[in-house]
Amino acid sequence: MALNRNSKLKEVWLHPIGRDALQSLMRQFGKPANWPFKKFGKNTPLIKLDALVGAGYADALVALMEAEQDFAPLQEADTGANWWKEAVIYQIYLPSFMDADHDGFGDFAGVMQRLPYLEKLGADVLWLSPVLNTGKVGARGVLDFEAPLPDFGDLDDFVALTSAAHARGMRIIMGVDIGATSDKHPWFTAALGKEDSEYNSYYYFSKGSAQTPPNNWGRGGTGWQWYPQLNAWGLRLLGRGRMDLNWDNPEVPRQIGKALTFWMSKGVDGFCFGAANLVAKSGFGNGQPAMVGPLGTVGYEWCAYAPQLHTHLKDIRKKIQSETPPLLLGEVSGTGTLLAKLLTRADGTELDMIFDASHLASRLKPKDQTEGADISLAGLKQYYLEWMEEYGAQRWMTLVLENPELPRMVSRVGASPVYRSILAKMLGTLLFTLRGTPILYQGEELGLPNIRFTCKEELRSAAALRAYKEAREYSSEKAALQAAVRTACDHARAPIPWNSGPKGGFTGAEPWMRMTDGIDYLSVAAQMEDSKSVLNFYRKLIALRKKHSALVHGGFKPVFAGNKNVFCYFRVLENEKWYIEMNLTEKEMRRPGRILPSQHLALSNYEGASKALRPYEANIYRCE
Repeated sequence: MALNRNSKLKEVWLHPIGRDALQSLMRQFGKPANWPFKKFGKNTPLIKLDALVGAGYADALVALMEAEQDFAPLQEADTGANWWKEAVIYQIYLPSFMDADHDGFGDFAGVMQRLPYLEKLGADVLWLSPVLNTGKVGARGVLDFEAPLPDFGDLDDFVALTSAAHARGMRIIMGVDIGATSDKHPWFTAALGKEDSEYNSYYYFSKGSAQTPPNNWGRGGTGWQWYPQLNAWGLRLLGRGRMDLNWDNPEVPRQIGKALTFWMSKGVDGFCFGAANLVAKSGFGNGQPAMVGPLGTVGYEWCAYAPQLHTHLKDIRKKIQSETPPLLLGEVSGTGTLLAKLLTRADGTELDMIFDASHLASRLKPKDQTEGADISLAGLKQYYLEWMEEYGAQRWMTLVLENPELPRMVSRVGASPVYRSILAKMLGTLLFTLRGTPILYQGEELGLPNIRFTCKEELRSAAALRAYKEAREYSSEKAALQAAVRTACDHARAPIPWNSGPKGGFTGAEPWMRMTDGIDYLSVAAQMEDSKSVLNFYRKLIALRKKHSALVHGGFKPVFAGNKNVFCYFRVLENEKWYIEMNLTEKEMRRPGRILPSQHLALSNYEGASKALRPYEANIYRCE
């Protein structure tokens, strides 16, 4: 059925792009996905939303929906058995994991030293990010797709790591930004060298005047940069120094496929494609401010909803030459449930799984903020209820609560420090008992909190420094620092504390950034010795998941879903059944349903029984 500006909202909701756009819009308004239905009614025409978000929204959305017609097989179920479904993926931020050569930066040899720890934890897959040569730690654009950043070691060091990991039964995946290069990459410098260079078509250049960019793309109109030597604008949608690659030029996917094949030959088992849903461009019209997506990037819809994306993903999979097919994980921030199904079809021709951290964005902020709180556990529950029902039952999710781009979760909730350990264990229970593949970010298993930064000089990320500079123009030093660290990824990039001491066993030199607070009791060594530690609780969680198939492949059946204070559900596979209950608040809560004699407690973040659910209590029961 053809859609138009007068189509009913309930009809738009059934289209993958329509639902994605509406869900994205509601995130910006801080509303639940079905809010338009409650506000206007399901039979309200789409054009009604123009009054809410701006003229032209309805027509722009209709045009995008008309372009995506290939969504007939949405009901295909992903029932195949794959190693990555049963795996526990451990994401390593290389600069801060372990420094073996004592230069202050983590490296491949450092990861190799800590393989016994990762094996004991229960990690099956190590996701290394970053790996590729970007010129320096913290830079985003790739200089060479077939070379590691020298700070991490050389190719021989990398191969030694993959071989050692494989010997312990672990697999290696690596992050690759397939949609852009550095503006210092040889391809781009060659493109700037002369107007008729073969590399001009590797990128997006638009002739014009230096005063007028081709469109309004980017954040604050910074999606383009003027290059006088070509009398043209170059596209850099995701920021300075990262020039978008033109995937419509067949030479681009050929070169990327060649590079990925190279890494497969060095022992890599899979890849996570950064900003995978932005590699295609369906046009270059002005972007709708109401469709900026989770990145806040105007023009997002011309990329994220480009039908050519499916062609490009299928093409790159075919171009990776390997005896064993790689795991292809794609970062697709903000993609809705139906569009996500299109990218992860059961036939395995595009992505195997998507990686999406948009559920950790601002739409989940609590209504009543406590100091430091910027995320709502009730909102997190609602996100997973939606995705488990609309996506997880037919496809395979990734489960993620932390990554190198976000502050630490135990601090984001705004809980009292008294409950840090209890909360960390509750979050781990959520991560390892939902249906999907858990991705554990380094330090999460230690319950690491945010850092108390004391001055600008301690900040490292460009985002934090930029926030500080902007805030300092109109506020005090203290206020500017608070603004910088409120959402700074620096918290999650502090070196891992392996033992006590000023350098935490991370390095013998000066660490590239300051160590986290409280390493005497938060370190790996200290927690290994404490049977009640967060680390040992995570080890028990992982062991329980590995031992019982129902906690991996079982169906997800929520109960008491209307109670925002608790998150309760069953995991069921044939004759095996588990019940999980969690208190999402810092208050004692009445248990929504009584525990039956046939339900036996297998693991809890508290000791001893209680009639009520204690603050952040999490319990896992085996049902007879």
